[in-house]
Amino acid sequence: MEQYLDWLMQDIYPEPPMPQHEDITENVFKNFIVPNQKQFNRVLDVGCGCGIALKRFKALGIAAVGITLGESDYQECRKQNFDVRLMDQSFLDFAETEFDLVYARHVLEHSPFPLITLLEFNRVIKMNGYAYVELPWAESIHTANNNHYSLFGKKAWSHLFAKSGFSILNNVTADFNLLNGQKDEYWGWWLRKTKNALQKPQA
Repeated sequence: MEQYLDWLMQDIYPEPPMPQHEDITENVFKNFIVPNQKQFNRVLDVGCGCGIALKRFKALGIAAVGITLGESDYQECRKQNFDVRLMDQSFLDFAETEFDLVYARHVLEHSPFPLITLLEFNRVIKMNGYAYVELPWAESIHTANNNHYSLFGKKAWSHLFAKSGFSILNNVTADFNLLNGQKDEYWGWWLRKTKNALQKPQA
């Protein structure tokens, strides 16, 4: 497993800020984060990149921790004085039920075992806490990216969310044009933790 994880690290690359991602992030905050911000005392921003969401959490006075595996993104977030850690999303070094919200834009497709990753999200979220998950659609141009290992259809993702202890509260679709003129589509889900997925059933 350690050899395999080292091999996966070779596929990591920084993604520069893009106007489309800024716009989508702004809409996510406007439609969900801001109206519910009193519920979010502590947030985990998974795959925080260069800090697009972290700066918005900070502006709202919400304590947010970012994690990334990219050294350049890590250094960029440190320059902006964000709380950021070098950490794998599937092996989180946080206590159980530590966060009110896991914010996960475009990270699950980078996991070769997304069910395990979702179970980790479940573990660190408080009961009845939230997750925002956003992914490229299954047939997007992103299938060609070096480290996009898990691109499934909506039914498959919905099954994985349920299996990992989450209920779907809402889902959104974002359509837009890339800089090269190609059309793209992202899927977003608002999830709520309704059970401890790994807890053994009582006899």
